[in-house]
Amino acid sequence: MKDERQDLELREGVTPYFTLPQSALVSTEALSASFNKVTNSYKFYWFLSILEEYTTHDNPIIQVDDIIARMLSHVWYPVTYFRLHFGKQDKLSTIVSEVRAVSNIIDEKDPVAIRRAIQALLAGEDFLPQQKLVQSLRRYVPTRFLTPWFPAQLKGVRDGQKDKKIIGLAEAAFNEASQRSPLYRFVQANKAIEIHPDWRYYLFSQVAILKGFCLWKLIQYLQKHNPNTPGISEKLFPPQKRSLKSAWDFWKIVFKERPTPLQCLYSHQELTQQSASLDHFLPWSYVAHDLMWNLIPVLKSANSSKSNCLPDLQTYFDVFAKEQYNAIQIVGNTNKKKLLEDYIILTKEESIEQLLQMKQHTFSHHLKDVLSPQLQIAKNMGFEENWTYSLSS
Repeated sequence: MKDERQDLELREGVTPYFTLPQSALVSTEALSASFNKVTNSYKFYWFLSILEEYTTHDNPIIQVDDIIARMLSHVWYPVTYFRLHFGKQDKLSTIVSEVRAVSNIIDEKDPVAIRRAIQALLAGEDFLPQQKLVQSLRRYVPTRFLTPWFPAQLKGVRDGQKDKKIIGLAEAAFNEASQRSPLYRFVQANKAIEIHPDWRYYLFSQVAILKGFCLWKLIQYLQKHNPNTPGISEKLFPPQKRSLKSAWDFWKIVFKERPTPLQCLYSHQELTQQSASLDHFLPWSYVAHDLMWNLIPVLKSANSSKSNCLPDLQTYFDVFAKEQYNAIQIVGNTNKKKLLEDYIILTKEESIEQLLQMKQHTFSHHLKDVLSPQLQIAKNMGFEENWTYSLSS
């Protein structure tokens, strides 16, 4: 199955699909309603995981535990690496954090390894608290997703009776010749679901659009709970291999043309191209971008030491801003001026010429106006703050 980011080009503010494709056989209105007024993320991940399980294995009968394991593997990276908030009522992020504490997953970018670890936890007989948390998803996620298919029948039913009622309604409606046929029914003592025959063709034929619609709704949900966090759409999945070629092209010019050697921002040691690596001043796991104004060469060991920490602004900002400004002036005197476009957007100047005429204190002011609030937001999200370099760090 293709990677979601290859199927979709989702960015904030872009809404590729507003409605689901209509069908003469199934009720797309009920499916669409499943994503309205959502207070928990499980509906998005439950449906995405059903789509992936069915279109990957082409088997209409899917084990509930396999779907749940896939759900949690998708939530894993946004929670553990990007530290996205899923809302106070949401249990998925809590479960992931608890399961991570007892797991021995080596590569947390590998969703298959994560799924296997969760499946092993579900199959175990140790009755760990984390195991009970994962198992709790079995009780309400599969049934509550079907609620929009039976609005009249569930009216007035007490919450404690809804799950049993939905199981019965889904079974009764499964064999009826009706456009309101449910997406699935429960089989194997409710340990598995069976996709309805009419829905099977629809899922296969519209898989890209269905994923796009669901991810768009998920992004809206996460934006609501992370209103000031940049790059939400880039934080749903582990990052693909990124290229810093343009950034290195920029700094190679600086290394070559600078009258005195560059020094590491953190260790103050002299840098060469061979000893340097590019550091994201605001950690990449927060910004999820490689814009020039957030990148600077530092000693490789200092970069590793800093990791995803937030640098102490009082200690490092003035030198960081000065080096950025000097680099702009150096590159601006070459035929590679196009590499300065990120700085034009940062400073809101209209041309490269105006950028090059800007005074250093004005540039520093623009840069600090962007960095300071973002540092505070990242701090609130739990990133370690006020990092400074030491030989022992």
